[in-house]
Amino acid sequence: MPPPSRWSDIADDLRARIKAGEWQPGDQLPTSRQLMEHYEVSNPNLLMRAIAALRAEGLLIADPKAPRRGVRVRAQHFFQRELDAYRQEYREALAGRDHSFEKISHIETGVDVDVTYEVIDPPEDIAETLGTSQKVLHRTFTYLADGTPHQVSDSYMTAELAQRLGLGQPTDERPGRTTIAWLLDAGIQVTHTATTLRARIPNPEESARMATVPGVPVFVHKHTLYAGDLAVETGGGLVAADQIEYTMCADLTKEV
Repeated sequence: MPPPSRWSDIADDLRARIKAGEWQPGDQLPTSRQLMEHYEVSNPNLLMRAIAALRAEGLLIADPKAPRRGVRVRAQHFFQRELDAYRQEYREALAGRDHSFEKISHIETGVDVDVTYEVIDPPEDIAETLGTSQKVLHRTFTYLADGTPHQVSDSYMTAELAQRLGLGQPTDERPGRTTIAWLLDAGIQVTHTATTLRARIPNPEESARMATVPGVPVFVHKHTLYAGDLAVETGGGLVAADQIEYTMCADLTKEV
């Protein structure tokens, strides 16, 4: 193609190449220098505006693990999640079955999970929910589909309880094993959960964490698991609103 005279020409060509499959979801685009050489442009602003336009369209995202290194093709997966997911997790745990993220979300593609552990003093809201000022284990789960963050979840429980469950480091986690399953196996009878779900525009830190498309809201879900009146675990998560659909099926013939 002849050297582009406008940033939109570069955006049009990159868009066409992405849709043609030259780069797959999760692939990193060539460096800015390589792209400028390819398009024979000397003004970096032309390339920056083209990249910004494709990020606004949701075709590209900043590299979640190294935002300053470049951009990647954003995965276009769409997930479904039942609003009563904890009820399903509980039933699966009672039956001794794992409950994978793929099964929960009704997807066939593989999902990679990055897990981090940190023992910390509880933030004020977590201390109030758990009713303690003792050290807590903060677990973070980042779910990536084709390199694109789909969900980031946080979990908090007392460090003492985590030790009882055998959760001391990320390698202790087992794919498909839920927190409810860990609690039940330790003899802790989970009786109910309190859950909230709301949508809002993410703050800058959350946008960077989720590599969201500008202007796209996130669903913020918070939960607390109880054993009787005792809160044993609490946490929450972020999900990009353009990648999720929440569903619910209710039997109207049963008495409440």
